Amino acid sequence: MPLLGSELEARVEYEGRRIPLIVTKCLEEVEQRGLDTEGIYRKGGGASQMRMIQEAFDRGDDIDLEDPSIDICAVTSVLKQYFRKLPTPLVTYNVYDRMIESASKLSCFAYSIYVQACWIVWTNTPIIEEHDEEKRRTLVKGLINELPSLNRDILFFIINHLTKYVNHLSFLNIWVMLTIFSITGSSDIKLRIWFVVL
Repeated sequence: MPLLGSELEARVEYEGRRIPLIVTKCLEEVEQRGLDTEGIYRKGGGASQMRMIQEAFDRGDDIDLEDPSIDICAVTSVLKQYFRKLPTPLVTYNVYDRMIESASKLSCFAYSIYVQACWIVWTNTPIIEEHDEEKRRTLVKGLINELPSLNRDILFFIINHLTKYVNHLSFLNIWVMLTIFSITGSSDIKLRIWFVVL
């Protein structure tokens, strides 16, 4: 079964796993040796290494991503490509659209998204009122619970990965990671989704 372009359900059935192997192996490798790599999700990997990694996953080979000769950016590039090529995005269109709509109604988004993001990243203090925070969490929980259970499990796996080292990321890296793990839309909308999830 080809790695790129297959539905999540088909991939996990083919692999006999709940989380696709490409997701678990790539994120584990990032956590092992990519934590201090600048621009890990921004920089692209070499085409030949990316092709080798993708083909190994396509064949179902047990690829050793720990091999130091494999560039960590090639690992992240294959993961980014995998999520970009999903026919149905991880956050389904229906949920995504309603999440954007709900987020835009909250007063916290009256502030500039960039200013709010910088404030949160550098001070670890939200600008929003406690009432808005509770409303935001309730809305997001409800929408995430509407995702298919497989998508929800993978999303939680990714969020868990992101929270393991969010303090090591600059604002730019947070934006880049959001771009990777979200679906189409403007960067402003993607930032809104990120801060709703946080």
